[in-house]
Amino acid sequence: MARWWRIILKDIIKGLKKLTDEGESRQWMEDIRGNLAMVATVIATVTFQTGLNPPGGVVQNGDHGNVSCSKMVKSGGGNYQCPGISVIAGGERAFQFSVFVTFNNLSFASSLLACFFLVSGVPLRKPLAILLMAVDMCFSLGALGIAYCVGVFMTEPQNISFVRHLSIMISVITFFAIVVFYLLFRLLITFKEFLKGNQIIHAAPSSAIAPSLELI
Repeated sequence: MARWWRIILKDIIKGLKKLTDEGESRQWMEDIRGNLAMVATVIATVTFQTGLNPPGGVVQNGDHGNVSCSKMVKSGGGNYQCPGISVIAGGERAFQFSVFVTFNNLSFASSLLACFFLVSGVPLRKPLAILLMAVDMCFSLGALGIAYCVGVFMTEPQNISFVRHLSIMISVITFFAIVVFYLLFRLLITFKEFLKGNQIIHAAPSSAIAPSLELI
């Protein structure tokens, strides 16, 4: 019985070989269009909910239902917090909250862009379209990962174990390494097909229009 990691590695190599094949790569992207739409929709839903309901909650109304703004004292002065405003945004970790919101919004916007391309009927059989979709989805997942890390650091107490923080950082760095490797691999495939198209153009000038449109 083969080891489990050998089976996984064999499947990964088999998948990479399919990506290097022009016809297999294009057909693969068309086949997983529905899966890409589902992933993009889930990311958009998660980031939308997190943006409107931030970590730590929001300032609530007073005990008697009044909507007066309370003053939260922090280093460097006070900041008035009205009901509905994020609690962390007015505290000592306001900068971390800004970083969290920024990457959460970036992930939300890129996932919406992916949803738009997928539902608009843009064909995913061209190398350039495949590359753009891969970059957009990887960017959305990367921004979501950064937002998660910042959110964890933002809501946990300062005396939390360093090992726990380190484990999260290692996980995210590993994820980004895999994403960068895939993007470089995808870019090399697109560049290879582009060079192949140029060779066809130089070999047959009379039919140069069709190959030139293959990457569009």
